[in-house]
Amino acid sequence: MRPLFCLLMVASTISLAVQSGCQCQCEPVSHQPPKLRNITLNLDIHGLVPLFRQVSARIESGFGDPEIEQLRQTAETISVDQQRMLEFPIRYRGVDTLLSIDVFMNEAQSPDLLITTHPDLAAEIRSLADQESP
Repeated sequence: MRPLFCLLMVASTISLAVQSGCQCQCEPVSHQPPKLRNITLNLDIHGLVPLFRQVSARIESGFGDPEIEQLRQTAETISVDQQRMLEFPIRYRGVDTLLSIDVFMNEAQSPDLLITTHPDLAAEIRSLADQESP
């Protein structure tokens, strides 16, 4: 009977704390996604869409054709020395994370990208970009 008594005491204590407006400082236990990683790329404007189509195939949700089109339009419409940041909440390998792409148009009118995302996805993007380079 002792374990049941203890359980009842804990339950009634929690109930009283909730009824009295207790502000619990406990945080729920959850799976924390890994810290994000930055990589930089310099791409020819024409290589942007093919690369990010390959990237899209590795992302479960949140980054598809509409987002790739938004990235393409951003890169094609910004002027030299302008910068735009695009952020996409994505799901990658079962984890909700972020794909942030900071687009800067350099003097050669070629977009420099600062990409911030899940470390494994960042490594995949780097690998894909290296395969595209001559």
